[in-house]
Amino acid sequence: MKVGPKVHGNNFRRAKLKLFLDLVDKVAAKTNGPVRVLDIGGTREYWTSMADMWNDREIHFTLINLGAAIEDDNQFSSRPGNACDLSEYADNSFDIVHSNIAFFIDHLGFSRVIGVARGFEGTFEFDTAKPEASSLD
Repeated sequence: MKVGPKVHGNNFRRAKLKLFLDLVDKVAAKTNGPVRVLDIGGTREYWTSMADMWNDREIHFTLINLGAAIEDDNQFSSRPGNACDLSEYADNSFDIVHSNIAFFIDHLGFSRVIGVARGFEGTFEFDTAKPEASSLD
C-alpha cells in the first residue's frame, strides 16, 4: 500500500490532536461550560476534518486570521486579527491557545516542500494591558 503525503499529514494531525484533547479533558474537568480555545491562524476546516475525535466534547473555538470575516455559531467564532495584537480579549478569555509552526519552501517553481515543527516548547506570557511587556522564552 502506498501512503501519500496527505494521508501521512492526516495521521500526524490526528496524533497531535489526541495530545490536544488530553489537555481539553483536563481543563473541562475544572470548568463549567465549554472549553474556550483560541486558535491563531487556524481554520474551521482543520477542526471539522477531525470532528469525529472531539465532537463529543463541549468546545468553542475562536479562530483569529488576517482578513477573516466575522462569523459566529455554536462551536466557532471567526475574527480578523493576528497574534501581535490580541488586546481586544481580556485576560482569561480562553482556556487553551493553539497554533501551528509550519513553513513552505518553493524551489524555483519546480517543487514545493512543506515543513512542520513536530516538537517545540516554550512559554509565552501575554499582558493584554501592556502588550509591550509580553515575553516569549
